[in-house]
Amino acid sequence: MKKWHLAISKERRQLFPYISITVPSYSVMAFLGAFFTMIFLYCRSKAFGIEFDDFIKLFVACIVGCILGAKLLFLITMVPQLTINLQVWQIPFLYVSSGYVFYGGLFGTIACYKYINNRMGKYTWENARNFLAPALPLFHAFGRIGCFLAGCCYGVPLNSPIMLAGIELTRIPVQLMESGFEFFLFFFLLICSKRYKKQNLMEIYLVMYAIFRFIIEFFRGDIDRGYWIFLYTSQWISLGIVCYYIYHHIKNKMLKTKA
Repeated sequence: MKKWHLAISKERRQLFPYISITVPSYSVMAFLGAFFTMIFLYCRSKAFGIEFDDFIKLFVACIVGCILGAKLLFLITMVPQLTINLQVWQIPFLYVSSGYVFYGGLFGTIACYKYINNRMGKYTWENARNFLAPALPLFHAFGRIGCFLAGCCYGVPLNSPIMLAGIELTRIPVQLMESGFEFFLFFFLLICSKRYKKQNLMEIYLVMYAIFRFIIEFFRGDIDRGYWIFLYTSQWISLGIVCYYIYHHIKNKMLKTKA
């Protein structure tokens, strides 16, 4: 009996009863965000009359557009650094291994989503954009928690450290502040979709987020995000979004007045 037990023990030493896997916290939060966003959109699709096959196509288009757009804008913000000793054959590898920029992912998502929606020809853009809009801040809220856990997109240093849930913070937790705002925006858009069904939820989301993003950028401490003249890349984009919708509203009012 003892010999048999010793034989089993020796055999076990050669096996792997436990597998240790290190998973990036950012990837976990991104996966959770995508999962809950998918569930939310699926439940929402019935109210908007979107068929299941069409829902799958639109959701895949969002994922593809998000990844491609986020990486593309990251490379654009890094153009000054990339032009130094960059060779053509390195570009594909650089694109795959590059980081992500939210605004690039946002515009990529909307562009691919709109393209596939128009190709289907079943759903109007006015209806489709209201279907998608609340899902954007929901996914982003989880993503910003991932940024906090990963230690990227951090804020400026605090004068004195503060404790948050047992964690000592030496910088302003701009990631958590933005995540909280995104969750608020998600519920706000849901309320608007129920009370004001004819409202352009995409416009409300883009303008509100652009204003918030422009302000929160002043409290960020990471410098690898593109700085042009006197503002960061995200601030220029935010200004562009707000100015576009201001111009759009003024133009519509002028047309109504002439009519």
